[in-house]
Amino acid sequence: MTEAPRPRGSFLVYAAAFGLMVLAGVGVAIAAWSFLESFTMLWASIVASALAIVAAVAALVPRRR
Repeated sequence: MTEAPRPRGSFLVYAAAFGLMVLAGVGVAIAAWSFLESFTMLWASIVASALAIVAAVAALVPRRR
């Protein structure tokens, strides 16, 4: 009998990536609501999206033991 393969990555990293994507979505919504009067929220959203992508990729990389 073989053991089922364990899922790769860490749940905490997946949760962080999801939270960053939610933050990015909120940033875009706020930027759209004020119709880009200031690009600060748009840039904050871009940074949060990039960090979420990095976190998601990091979650897929197997840990070295």
